[in-house]
Amino acid sequence: MGRLLPRAFFARRGDVVARDLLGKVLVRRRGRRLTRWPIQETEAYHGTADRASHAHRGPSARNAPMFGAPRVWYVTLIYGRYWMLNVVTGSAGEPSAVLLRAAGELMGPGLLTAGLALDGRWTGVPATPACDAWIEAGAPVAPADVEVLKRVGVGFAGPHWSARRLRFRIRS
Repeated sequence: MGRLLPRAFFARRGDVVARDLLGKVLVRRRGRRLTRWPIQETEAYHGTADRASHAHRGPSARNAPMFGAPRVWYVTLIYGRYWMLNVVTGSAGEPSAVLLRAAGELMGPGLLTAGLALDGRWTGVPATPACDAWIEAGAPVAPADVEVLKRVGVGFAGPHWSARRLRFRIRS
């Protein structure tokens, strides 16, 4: 087993964690079987000012994990169909999370959660081996190998927030 990323890794701004998660390893245990996928694409959401963030309108039953401790899963349903896997970042009370968009052969956030067999029941669950899904240290990714792009599907947040370059991807 690799080295579990400590809570302190996640206790930073979402944009910093999103970049640093590239090359780390997403691990899922099902029974005795462990599967590992290197994280290839992420997207950051930080604070109540971020109009694209679920936390924009303040705490609610849906987004409560975002206002809690870091290194907890925040899994949410979009379009009534696709589960999105986020890991909570920042410090308690300061809502921040990183959407995991692609890992290994699971390219796309909906395919990622389906491949991991994760859904809304995982929201608020610690991202640790005790809970069967976690993130381990991985290979470092050189700055030249990282693309920084606009977030996807957040046009509703207005031109300022939809144009923010808070999506990070390993160049192919």
